[in-house]
Amino acid sequence: MALMMELTGDSERMSTAISQEDGSAEATYRIIGDTQDQPPDADTLRTVVDGFLGGVLNLKARVVGQQYAEAGKINRVLPVVHPFRPELSASAITISGIGKSQAADSKPTGLSAVTVQYPHWTAYDLKVRFQKRPYPLVKNENIAVKSDLTYYPPDGSAGKTVTYAEEWRRFTTLTRTPTGETVSASLGSMMFKTQTGTVAPHNRNYTGQVYAYLPNEMIELNWFMVPFRYFQQYGDSKPYLTRFQNTINQYPFLGFGAGSLLFLGATPTSYIPVTPDAKLYTQGLETGADAGLLCNVKLRFLYTSREGTDVPDSSNPLLTANRNRVAAGHNLLINYSDRRYYYTVTEPTPGSDAGRHPSFDSFPFQLLFTDPLYQQPGGAI
Repeated sequence: MALMMELTGDSERMSTAISQEDGSAEATYRIIGDTQDQPPDADTLRTVVDGFLGGVLNLKARVVGQQYAEAGKINRVLPVVHPFRPELSASAITISGIGKSQAADSKPTGLSAVTVQYPHWTAYDLKVRFQKRPYPLVKNENIAVKSDLTYYPPDGSAGKTVTYAEEWRRFTTLTRTPTGETVSASLGSMMFKTQTGTVAPHNRNYTGQVYAYLPNEMIELNWFMVPFRYFQQYGDSKPYLTRFQNTINQYPFLGFGAGSLLFLGATPTSYIPVTPDAKLYTQGLETGADAGLLCNVKLRFLYTSREGTDVPDSSNPLLTANRNRVAAGHNLLINYSDRRYYYTVTEPTPGSDAGRHPSFDSFPFQLLFTDPLYQQPGGAI
C-alpha cells in the first residue's frame, strides 16, 4: 500500500495555463509508504503511474462475445483529470526520489540493467503534467454497443445482423480538406456561344479536353490508443481495417450519407504502452505487429457530396437483387451532356439485374471501430 498527497509549497504548487485552443498544468504529488519501514516499491510506483496515465486492458487477442464485459469495445482506463479543469488530463510524469535511500536489486527483465542495484527511496515525488487533448475522454460505460444494422454482403447472399461499438465517439479527431479533383471526357466536345450569334468564335468547337470538377473532400480521422491487434488476423477472424478498403459506407456514418464515403485505408503507427508486457523484453515481437502494442491510426476517406438525378429507389430491381448496392455518393457518375450525376452499373447478360455491379461495394463502416475478435451474432463477416 502507499499514500499520496499533493504538495503545495511555493516551488511545487499546481500551476495551470489556459487558452482557447490549448491548455496545460503541472502539479507534484508525493508517494509514501504506510510506514517508514515500508516505502513504496517499484510495483507500487508502476501501478500509480498507470493510474495517472491510463491505458488499454484488452490488448491481448481473445475471442469475445456478449458474455464478456466491454465486449466489442476498447476496454480503456482513462487518465486522471485536473481537479477543476476536467478538459486537462495527465499526459506525462517525472519521478524523483525523496528522503533516505537503501539499495534494492534491479528487476530482472532479460536485459542488462545499468547497475545491479538502485537506490530505493522512502518516498517519491511525481511531477504530473496535464494537457488538453484534441479528443474527448469518454468512459467505457458511455460507449454504446448496438445491434441495429444488417450487413448485406457483395455476393447478394442473405443479410447478417451485426453488433458494433461506437468507439469513434472518443479518442478521435477529424479533418476535412477539399481535393480539387477533376474528371475529363474522353469523347465528345463543347462549342463556343456568343450573344451576337455571328461573331467568332461562335459555334466553333472548343479543342481542349472537357473537364468537370468533383465535389470531393479528403476526410482524415485519427484514432488514438488502439490495440495493434486490430490489424492482425487470428484464425478465421480477419481485420476489418484491412479487408474493407475501397468500399463505401452501407449506412450513414459520422453525419455523412450512405455511399458518400470511400474508405481508402488505415495506417497504424505502433508504440509500446506505458507498462509493456514483460515478454517484449525477452521474446520481442511475435509477428511484427505484436498483440502487446498500441497504435495511433490514421483512417482516410474520400467524401463526395454528389447529388443524383433520377436515381433508382430501394424498390428498384437493380437494388433489391443485391442489397449491398448503394445508389448514392461514389456510385453516381457524371453525364457530361448535362453535368449531372446518375447511378451507373455494368452491363451483363441483358435482363439480368443481379449481375449489374456499381463502381463500389459497400460495408457498414461502424464495424471498422469494433473489435474484430467479437463474435458477431449473425456469424462471421
